[in-house]
Parts: sequence; structure tokens; C-alpha cells
Amino acid sequence: MPSDLPSWSFSEASQLRRCRIASVVLTVMQIGVILSTLCTLLILVSQNFEQLLTLRLITGIGLGFTISAPFPIAAELMPAQHRRTYGAIYEVMLATAFTLLPFVAFVLADHPSGFRLVVERREQKSGQGFLGPTPGVGCQAG
Repeated sequence: MPSDLPSWSFSEASQLRRCRIASVVLTVMQIGVILSTLCTLLILVSQNFEQLLTLRLITGIGLGFTISAPFPIAAELMPAQHRRTYGAIYEVMLATAFTLLPFVAFVLADHPSGFRLVVERREQKSGQGFLGPTPGVGCQAG
């Protein structure tokens, strides 16, 4: 370390840099949550395959932002001796969620409009869907 610089300048610079990185990571995570939430809700009212594919693509990008952001946040906030433990817990929970997801999809797959099953149950109670009247749900052919 150069002798003409005070010893605190390196620690303060490191702290400032860490705050900026944490701010950027939190912003990325918030953008991801907003993108994935809005596009997931818009999937309910998609009218054709192109809309569905576009919304699913944007949802995936948003979830990629959301899922990757907590790792550096946890590493920054946790004490050094607990970083591995909390990282492992987060990774195990993430893997468990991704393992259970196909089983949920299997249960919903038997229904003709499986993803809209939640909306249909809400319509039966209130007469209106999650985002208003949902086209095609509850309609009977001919």
C-alpha cells in the first residue's frame, strides 16, 4: 500500500463499490420480478401461439434476472462463515421447486385449459376472471 494514501481510503472505496454493485443487482432483480409477473399475467389472455411464445420468452428472461440476482445479494449480506450454508440452502430450495414444477404441470395437463384452471375456478365463484372476462373459458362448443 502506498504510504501517501490514508489506510481508510481503500476500505471506503471497497464499501462504495460494493454498495453500487448491490444497487445494480437489486435493480436487475426488480426488473426481473416485474417482467415475469406482468408477462405471466398476460399469458392468461394470449389469443394465439405467437403471443404466447413471445410472452413465455419475456417471462423466461425476467425469471433469469430474478433467479440469478439473490446469489450475489446473499454473498454480500451474509457473514463470510455462513455464505456457503446459505448458498447451499438457496440452491437446494431452487432445485426442489424446479423438481416439483413438472408434477404440478402434470396435474394441470389433464384439464383442457390447464393453465387457466385457477381463473376458471375464480369465475365460477364471482362470475368474472382474474383479469376480467376470459375469452374461451367456460364456453361450450356449438
